[in-house]
This record gives sequence, C-alpha cells and structure tokens, in this order.
Amino acid sequence: MSNLVLLTVLLMVMAVAYQIGLVRSKRMSVAAVDGGTRMHSRPAYHGTLVALWTVVPAALIYMVWSFFQPNILNSMVMSQLPSEVLTASDNELRILLNRIINLSTGFGLADEAQAYELAAARC
Repeated sequence: MSNLVLLTVLLMVMAVAYQIGLVRSKRMSVAAVDGGTRMHSRPAYHGTLVALWTVVPAALIYMVWSFFQPNILNSMVMSQLPSEVLTASDNELRILLNRIINLSTGFGLADEAQAYELAAARC
C-alpha cells in the first residue's frame, strides 16, 4: 500500500474518531445539565483526545515498521536462496536482491531468471 493511501486512510479514521468523541462528550454534557456530573473539559477537547488516541499508536507502529521493513524483508528473501548463492560477495548479493525485487514487482529482467530467483520473488 502506498504511503499516500495509508495517510489518507489514517486521516479519515482520525476524523471519524474525532466526531465520535465529540458527539459522545456532547451527550454527556447534556446529561450533566439534567443532574449528572459536570465534564471538566469542552467537548472538542474530548474529540481531539479520542482522535489522538486513535491515530498516534497507528502512526508509531507504521514508523517502526518503515524503519525495520527492509531488513526483515531482505532476511526473508535471503532465507529462500540456496546456500551456494549466499557465499557471493556483498555487491553480488545486492544485485541479486535487486533482480528479485524487479521480478516481484513485475519489472522484469534482461535475461532469464533462475528458479531460485522466481521462488524468492513469490514470497
């Protein structure tokens, strides 16, 4: 999923959470007029708090995943490769990972792909 789509979904969830918090706090403030306990903050503050409690954890999880994602995915791909390929130099492994990324995204290669590259591109 692209970052723009994820950001749009996160903002939509934030707007819905804000509205839910705002409506519920307004209902409680109306109940306070009828003899209930009075709320200590304005309804908009409660809506903002609900929106922040909804979006901040999701944004933190996304940032942590974005930081660790390349290492996790590279290790998953490397575990699919045969052991004789793993003895290559760092540059050759980097080229091999780029070939596998090209295969998995459908970009293609200039020459024929090996069977282990196709298997790694599927995972």
